[in-house]
Amino acid sequence: MSEPAVVQQEVAAHLFVPLDSSLTDQGLRSFAGIWNRFRQRQGADEPVTAWIPTRIPDHLPDAPLHGSVPVAAVQADKRLDQAIVRRDHEILGLSLLLGAAPGRTWPDLRRRLDELVGPLGPAHLGGVTLLLGKKPDATAGKLELSELGTRDERESMRNLSLLGTVPEDSLLGAWAWSNGDATEMPVFVRYLMHMTSVRHQLAGHSRLADGGSRAFLRPPYGGGGTDRELTGPAEQLRATRHSVERAWDNACRALRVCDPAGDTLVATEVLDDDRNFVGWFTEVLDDELAQVELVRDKEAPDVPERAEQPEEASRAEPSRSAEAPSRTETMPAVRGTSSERPVRVLVVADEWFSKAGGLSTFNRHLCIALVAAGADLCVLVEKLSDQERAHAAQHGVRLHNAARPGHIGAETLMRRPDLPGGFEPELVIGHGRVTGPAARQQSEDHFRGSKRLHFLHVEPDQGEWYKLPGEVDVGAHTAARTKREFDLCRGALRTVPVGARLENALLRERHARRHEALGPPLRIYPGFDTGTPVTGPPPPEAVPQILLMGRLDVAGGKGLDIACRALGKAVPERSHPGRWELVARGVPEGESHAFRTMAEKWIDNPAVHVIPRPYSSDPQEVIDDVARASLVLMPSRAESFGLVGLEAITAGVPVLVSSRSGLGMLLTETLPPDQVERMVMDVGATAREVKNDVTRWARAISNMMWSVSGAFQQAAEVRKTMADRVTWHAAATKLLDCARESAPPTD
Repeated sequence: MSEPAVVQQEVAAHLFVPLDSSLTDQGLRSFAGIWNRFRQRQGADEPVTAWIPTRIPDHLPDAPLHGSVPVAAVQADKRLDQAIVRRDHEILGLSLLLGAAPGRTWPDLRRRLDELVGPLGPAHLGGVTLLLGKKPDATAGKLELSELGTRDERESMRNLSLLGTVPEDSLLGAWAWSNGDATEMPVFVRYLMHMTSVRHQLAGHSRLADGGSRAFLRPPYGGGGTDRELTGPAEQLRATRHSVERAWDNACRALRVCDPAGDTLVATEVLDDDRNFVGWFTEVLDDELAQVELVRDKEAPDVPERAEQPEEASRAEPSRSAEAPSRTETMPAVRGTSSERPVRVLVVADEWFSKAGGLSTFNRHLCIALVAAGADLCVLVEKLSDQERAHAAQHGVRLHNAARPGHIGAETLMRRPDLPGGFEPELVIGHGRVTGPAARQQSEDHFRGSKRLHFLHVEPDQGEWYKLPGEVDVGAHTAARTKREFDLCRGALRTVPVGARLENALLRERHARRHEALGPPLRIYPGFDTGTPVTGPPPPEAVPQILLMGRLDVAGGKGLDIACRALGKAVPERSHPGRWELVARGVPEGESHAFRTMAEKWIDNPAVHVIPRPYSSDPQEVIDDVARASLVLMPSRAESFGLVGLEAITAGVPVLVSSRSGLGMLLTETLPPDQVERMVMDVGATAREVKNDVTRWARAISNMMWSVSGAFQQAAEVRKTMADRVTWHAAATKLLDCARESAPPTD
């Protein structure tokens, strides 16, 4: 049985030229030539609207933040043939339509189109030809999209057909030409534009592989494009991969806007093939980059091995009880020189192992680093186990049990301790409101010759709003908490804010007259030179896990609602139930069922399975959670620093970090812009901004999960950069130098 005839046959062509290339002028001249030929041969002299010029102006209009702007438009008599030029950010699109009329068929129209366009030169990104038509038996409200001929991504022109049903002009026009009388670029054409950019990257990559020296960098919207020399193979590959990743992200966004329900096309083979092509291309780029770096490492001259090798040490270490921190906490073995006198330091802590949270982990790393940097250190803790004492002793740290009969909790830390060997500290360290009051009493009442450093870990005016129930007067509570935090800074030699965000808060507070006497800030960062990196991404056959960690008793502060809603939108369309797993570590005891119900409601997609897990004081459980993850999320609305993100980075696991965190600020200061753009995400932090937050995070999650192996390769680069530039040894040395400078000269 023969196929039903396709009637009302038309041909549309969409051509694209980059406006940020060294060949832009050549591309504009090409467009002008095509435009003039179209007007002459098709008799297209009539304006489409009164406000769009019929010639391409010398100065193009500015691109809008969203969508496109028409530049020029003409049409033939009775609107049979049309041409329109549109600007979409840094891409100029020229669209030609040869309309349906008696005696016009696809072969004739294609020949005429070829005469009008001619061959595309190197100044073009490429283009797409669309054969449009109507089938009498087509399904109402549906379109049939198919690839014509043999698919070859290296060709500059792509050939597709798009068919609808006879009575429906509006649907076919909205996808292929214009939505009613609108002059903006159709969203599906924008999808094709971004896919053309990806194909252009493949062509450029092929030229580089053949010995070329230029790569065209197509940045995301809002960035300044560039056509520049990329000197080394690794830089070329990274630039190409970033361009492909951003173009694909923009293409997916356009497709979601074009067809939000995903049910307009009868079949999706063309779109599926596009997805497979992008996946294949990024895998090729990742493999080639790995080979380049392997060769570079082998050819690198021998250099002295760094003193610290915590990863290797951990592999050789015998297994320990799960309660003890991993051997990977070993700090760089860089001791103070003989000319540096050891500083006697008393650190006041509530615990050694991390049963109560991240502050204990921070303190443990810091103490180990202080000893490695030359301190004579003793740590005062509320209570002490033999296992904790043994662990600390391995790193040269002495723990002193403050527990006494009749005294409980923090009260034990207030009393004068009977320190071993008559130890008299010259520096006392306390952490926030947890051990800051006890440290102040130890320094001012018991060891009056000592100086005190007070660590600032939180900013109550930000975080407390997301932690307290609605019936509490949060304003009054945060005011009291803020006053208490900053009052503890009084009398300290220096206040030590952890990160730039807290330093900024302290500097602002010191402008108030009553707080002028606050100790000046001495900002430090936790080090990134600990932890054992994972060997690579989880096996591809395993269900990917996305990890969210922290005390998840309240959704607001940690951005749980943002994470869940974003995951529901980011998971690939047509996914089977349980395609991804969200592991939430930190759910309060007894609330797992309610938590899962709430999370599933936000996700609203059976493709994401929710796994609630309680908060754990076992460091190894956290290490294992991170090692199993394909991606770690930290979408916090308020986060003074963000030790969860630090855990992921030191393990070499991909992570998305809130820009509102101290960690996000540090990464922005330290990493190259392209790495920051991939992993530091804005969070609006208000109810009004939730929709934008979700869209932004969904796009970032989709980018990371599209090529997990590539994301892990980028995470390894971030880990190396941060471990080289931000170390625990640097933090410890900064503290000890401060103590030495403030001490009176010795004979």
